Amino acid sequence: WAWFVHGQHNGDFFILKYPECNAPNIRWIGDGECDDNVIYYTKECGWDGGDCNEPIPIQVFPGCSVLEPFRIGNGFCDGTPPYFTEECNWDGGDCIPEGYPDCHVQYPEGISDGTCFDWSPYNTSACGFDGGDCIAASANLTCSVPHPEYIGNGICDDYFPYNTQECAFD
Repeated sequence: WAWFVHGQHNGDFFILKYPECNAPNIRWIGDGECDDNVIYYTKECGWDGGDCNEPIPIQVFPGCSVLEPFRIGNGFCDGTPPYFTEECNWDGGDCIPEGYPDCHVQYPEGISDGTCFDWSPYNTSACGFDGGDCIAASANLTCSVPHPEYIGNGICDDYFPYNTQECAFD
């Protein structure tokens, strides 16, 4: 009996059952609670060691399979895989801001909200430079730089004079 308990505790039996599972905390696998995130909710981890049902294929999005199909296209962006993937059309379109079909963000309400999200993917041409929020912010800058086109281009120039308060930290 001690051999069995030791093998279960140190993960030996887990490795035999799920050799391809790369979950960081194996104690969450098969603990009776469905962890439906990308790390545990995989075929390699046995759909969280049997805690979760197998994913249901979404007919209108080939290659998209999720645990809770009602979350696809429900008007709320589920910004994590498997919902937030190209196969699931970025949560059935919930994570694609209106007017920006090539913009896929985890918080679509942040586009055109008056605050510049100065990081990718928000501050990119696909997202209209955060729906114009970052263009407006850069128009009020008082910085002087050799290459003004570098400011707000979605690439952080992490050096002086670009990464300064006057240049809105690029």
